[in-house]
Amino acid sequence: GACPVSLFAIPALHPANLFHSGRKWRAVMEHDVNRAVRLARGWRPEWADTNYILRPTLRQIRDYTKRCKSRVVGWDTETDGRHPLVCDVRCIGFWNGTEGLAIPFLWRDGSKMTVPTDKGTRMRTMRRWVPWFGENDLREALKWIQEIFDHAALLRTQNGQYDRTVMRSSFGVNAPQGADTILDHHIVASFLPHSLAFLSSMFTDIAYYKTTEEGEAWSASSDLELWIYMLRDAKCTWLAGEKLDEEVCERTEDVKIREVDYWSERKAEEMRTTGIGVDLEALVLLQHDYTTKRDKALLLMRDTLNALAIENQGAFDELLAVMKEPEFRPGSLPELRLALSALGVPLTALTKTGEITTAEEFLLEARAELLEQRVAPTDSRIAFLDYLFAWRTNAKMLSTFLDPELLYLDEVCPQIPRVHPTFSVHIPPTGRYSSEGPNFQNQPKPIRGIYVARPGHELVAGDWDSGELRLAAYQSGEKTLIDAFAAFDAGKGPKIHRVNARDIFNLPLEQITDAMYRAGKSFCYGIIYGSGPKTGYESCRPEMPDMSYSNFLKCYENFKQKRFQLFSWQADLLRLASRQGFIDSPILKRRRYFFEMALEDTPEAAAVLNMPCQSGLADVVSLANIRMDEVVTKYRKRLRSREVCAQLAQVHDELLFEVPTRLAREFARDFKATCEAPVDDAHRYWRMPVEVEIKRRWSALPHEKKEKAV
Repeated sequence: GACPVSLFAIPALHPANLFHSGRKWRAVMEHDVNRAVRLARGWRPEWADTNYILRPTLRQIRDYTKRCKSRVVGWDTETDGRHPLVCDVRCIGFWNGTEGLAIPFLWRDGSKMTVPTDKGTRMRTMRRWVPWFGENDLREALKWIQEIFDHAALLRTQNGQYDRTVMRSSFGVNAPQGADTILDHHIVASFLPHSLAFLSSMFTDIAYYKTTEEGEAWSASSDLELWIYMLRDAKCTWLAGEKLDEEVCERTEDVKIREVDYWSERKAEEMRTTGIGVDLEALVLLQHDYTTKRDKALLLMRDTLNALAIENQGAFDELLAVMKEPEFRPGSLPELRLALSALGVPLTALTKTGEITTAEEFLLEARAELLEQRVAPTDSRIAFLDYLFAWRTNAKMLSTFLDPELLYLDEVCPQIPRVHPTFSVHIPPTGRYSSEGPNFQNQPKPIRGIYVARPGHELVAGDWDSGELRLAAYQSGEKTLIDAFAAFDAGKGPKIHRVNARDIFNLPLEQITDAMYRAGKSFCYGIIYGSGPKTGYESCRPEMPDMSYSNFLKCYENFKQKRFQLFSWQADLLRLASRQGFIDSPILKRRRYFFEMALEDTPEAAAVLNMPCQSGLADVVSLANIRMDEVVTKYRKRLRSREVCAQLAQVHDELLFEVPTRLAREFARDFKATCEAPVDDAHRYWRMPVEVEIKRRWSALPHEKKEKAV
């Protein structure tokens, strides 16, 4: 019969995902189908925007505060999107299980103003934001907000690190950590998205509100819409948090992991607030250096194409037809594809849209194919690819690492700007931190040279020596590696990478060159990261370009025989992951799920073999860092005026602290002793040495000598 209302069930995922990603999305698709069936049978999603307190008076805020006492409260903020230490907070919202409260701090009065863009190169017009409260009323409102934070039974947030930082930096209001849905969901399902949009669709019956009906990103057209949107976020956080708490508590190991991850999140918040100083002179020098290298590579690419114009005018004319600028731009994919095609670079792999891919891995394969055909390294095709790689490398250095957001927020040393990166534990599935603004995790060592300590202070850095390789040795029981590490630690043997290079290339130690040493190091780390022969060969090529694949395979098989127990353990891991669908980290038992057959030299196999080593080292570093908290607290009691003792960063298996120069050597000794202590009784036989350095800047600049370890 006729239906007065049309209903549309829109799945959160395209059905093709079920086939592309296998079991990974199956539960999500089942959830969407069940919801569609419920809709068809007359069920309607909950949409309760009626019990919200909007435009509250101070009396309403006070009364709401009293009703939140000893209750679970979800909360959220909305800001202008800038860095949390300098942004403007527009409003804060609470949900206590039965009613919501939106407290505005800024509102739009209808007038407009002209302001510069983020980069300051252009001006833009925007509606003016004006304060909602007067000075005295704001102070009163903040007092009641602090009361909610202090007396709620539990606070629930979604990525609360951001909200806590903005409230503290903007208003001096301190919120305890409470429970965080983004962290809890990462613990139980690291392979799925953790956004509130996803969590609300999976764990609540609130109708989806994160996009417009056309599927575009949602934005508020009025203050009222912004407040209601924020309260929906707070309510979804409250509802999803309840169910996620039950899921975390289903596994005893997850409860322990939750303690560690929550501590890591608090430490991340502290590190972002502290920041790290930047040497502006060094920054400018590196910017100039990488700009020069980038521009030189660009000129050489253009020279190569100009030479092509003489040899093959037809191909060059085709390139000119799509060029929007007078000269070739490698950042333009249509121009780059035509240039590669005109040069005759053998590329066959396609993107999803059917275009020739220019991803680096396929360009490297094309270069290797040309060399296999005995093409001279000076050939225009190989030369162009080398110039392109150089251009991309230097352009990425400039855009990713050498354009940091500098803030002058340090009261102790205001003349040195600082960067304040965001460290997150809920992104990598292994328990490591990721970072952005800037990305410290993948930062090359020369770039680290721009980061310096305050005057009168030193940077103390501790780095686990060959941590992942040691864990692979201990977990596999590979005696050759364990004995080699023991000899080196006792001062009676060479470094492990030299030993491995000897066994890879089947040469005496004295015949191992520096290039062989570096190639062997890359090869061995590739092995424990799950690389197969083909990937291992590519990792060695930069250091040993003349080695053929057939010769490399002989080295690979030779090493496989000499590290039989290691490779046998890895084969067992692949069978176990394929059978049970997950692998646990060796200490905290952090679980990572796998949904495809873990076949050799595939991304799934690499993730399986990487998990026990990378996640195992993350466990070691996290537990050591928690112990370091006591050391830092002890030294903070000895600080003089205008001195600091704080952790600045954790980059994979390296911890970085800033301490007064007069205490640096003593701190370094305590640092080393604390981090080298046994992880627990079950793993007390694991020897995990830490190299500790004291230095003025994080890493030596390219033109400086490396500072010695202390």
